[in-house]
Amino acid sequence: MKRQIDKIHRDRKKWAEHAFDGTVPSDIARKKQDQLTRQLAGLERELASLTQAGIDSDATLDAVLDLMADPGRM
Repeated sequence: MKRQIDKIHRDRKKWAEHAFDGTVPSDIARKKQDQLTRQLAGLERELASLTQAGIDSDATLDAVLDLMADPGRM
């Protein structure tokens, strides 16, 4: 989830740069920024909820993937 949040931050910067240098019309960049802002807010709410519950989603996912890679270890 943290990776998704980081990617959205990078995408927001990229779209801002495109709007600034004129490679993308400002109305399109604004719509994309709005979309990314909504996605970011949703992910940050979800991360805060998981953090409050004491769940580390990245660690859990890594553990599941490790088990899937070596099922005989179970």
